[in-house]
Amino acid sequence: MAAAPIIELQHIKKAYGEKTVLNDLSMTVYPNEFVSIVGASGSGKSTIFNLVSHLQEPSGGELSVPERIGYMQQKDLLLPWKTILDNVVLPLDLQRKNKKVSREEARRLLDKIGLAGYEDKYPSELSGGMKQRVNFLRTFLASDKVLLLDEPFGALDSLTKSLMQKWLLDIKEEFQLTILFITHDIEEALFLSDRIYVMSSELKNFKEEIVLDFHNDEKLARLRSEKLLHLKEEILAQL
Repeated sequence: MAAAPIIELQHIKKAYGEKTVLNDLSMTVYPNEFVSIVGASGSGKSTIFNLVSHLQEPSGGELSVPERIGYMQQKDLLLPWKTILDNVVLPLDLQRKNKKVSREEARRLLDKIGLAGYEDKYPSELSGGMKQRVNFLRTFLASDKVLLLDEPFGALDSLTKSLMQKWLLDIKEEFQLTILFITHDIEEALFLSDRIYVMSSELKNFKEEIVLDFHNDEKLARLRSEKLLHLKEEILAQL
C-alpha cells in the first residue's frame, strides 16, 4: 500500500476580503519527497507556506499537515548576540526541553553538518553558506523532519549556492527528510526535486505538475541532461 501524504491540500481557497490569492488549489507531498513550487512573484507561493505552517487559516477547502513543521526563510534570522550553539537550540529552549540534553544533541548535529568547532562563534563570524546551515539545523530541530524552505539559497553567490544544493540533498537522505521548497530558480528546482508544481498568477492555482523521473539516484547527472533543458524551457514558457 502506498504511503499516505504527509502534507495534503484539497480545494484550498484563500482570500483577503474581496482579493482571492488562492483558488481551488490542491497538492500533496509524500514522506521523504522533495517537492518544489515555482512561480512568479506574487503568485501565492508564500501564502501556501503560511497555510501549511499554521500561520494562517484557509478561507475554504481542507488542509492536512503535521503539527510540527520547520519553516526556513531566505534570511537566516540568527540572533547576532547569541552563539551558534545557542541559536541552534533556541526552539528546544522555547519548548523547555532539558538544556544539557539539547546542547549535547546540537553539538552532535553541528558535527554532522560540518560545523564542529563553531559552537561558541557568533553569526557575524560565519560565511553566508555556514549561516544557512545553522539556520537549517535550527529549523530541523523545530520540526518532525518536515521542512518548508523558502528561497533558502537565493542570497548566496553561485558557487556557494551550488555547494549548498548538494549538501541539502545529502542531508535530506541522511535524516530522511520531507521537503517542500520555494524557488525562483527553475534549474535549482529541476535539480533538487522529485516533483515540481508550477504556479499560475492568473489561475491562483497550479498550472502544471511535473514528475521528475530521470536520474533520481544521481541527481548531479540531471544537470548534464538534455531533458532538463527541455523541461526548463517548458516551465519558462508557462511563467
